[in-house]
Amino acid sequence: MNASSRFGRARIRDFVRSGAVLAFDFDGTLAPIRRDPDHVHLSARMRAALTRLTARAPCVVLSGRARVDLELRVRGLGLVALSGDHGHDRKAPSVRERATLDRYAEALVPIVTALRGTRLERKRHTLAVHWRTATSPALARRHILRAVRALAPARSVFGKCVVELHADATDHKGTALERLCRSLRRTRALYVGDDTTDEDVFTRPGRIDVLGIHVGRGPTRAALRLDRQAEVVELIEFLGDALDGVDPRELKSPRCPTRAGTPRGTRAAVRASPDARDAAAGVPDRRARGTP
Repeated sequence: MNASSRFGRARIRDFVRSGAVLAFDFDGTLAPIRRDPDHVHLSARMRAALTRLTARAPCVVLSGRARVDLELRVRGLGLVALSGDHGHDRKAPSVRERATLDRYAEALVPIVTALRGTRLERKRHTLAVHWRTATSPALARRHILRAVRALAPARSVFGKCVVELHADATDHKGTALERLCRSLRRTRALYVGDDTTDEDVFTRPGRIDVLGIHVGRGPTRAALRLDRQAEVVELIEFLGDALDGVDPRELKSPRCPTRAGTPRGTRAAVRASPDARDAAAGVPDRRARGTP
């Protein structure tokens, strides 16, 4: 179903008003893909739409970029959390993980050196080989994938003109989003992404309910789809409109269970209606204040 259709928009509106976390991929989703990843930036319109949205709901970004790189590109937007390196950035790499990545790099450096326009990117937990700018992308892809198969990494993830080698197969964007939702005490998330790495979120069986939106063509397990990256900013503006005037504290969130030891009166206050909470706090009746 197209996310921009009347039925798609209605489904999204109902879902986000239930207190969902709003999560987004970066490259190819919030920002268009460029030949040089260093030249990828958010447009002024996208920054304005995201700034408005983060004031209305908890928003997070998950990316394959290194976290320090991602932070520079989304600074000042009011996001509640970030996850880089495909969800691996929650801990420092182990000695074994670093040694494994060193072995991958040692085998791939000669190949990348011989193929003009290809690039090897070493991150803390993964190793990426890019061939978007290769003189002959098809030839580069063939040689790189042959070398990757010979290395037999714990996990290899194929994206758009890139393959990522993981020394640890336990973490990915799906596990990262689940951790972020748990830390925010939410059980639902809207996730928008464009690449094969985002399928880990769309297919993630776990404790959170995910409404996935795939950007672009190709097979996907996401429930909804946008045809082009340019439509993402329109979606984010729609999300801001859908949540406009909704107090984030009053969203009907199906939250994770309250921790043991919370006073009974506190739980009752959370379940109480807004007017009941105002009365308990000694605030005058809303109608007397002229609040709609």
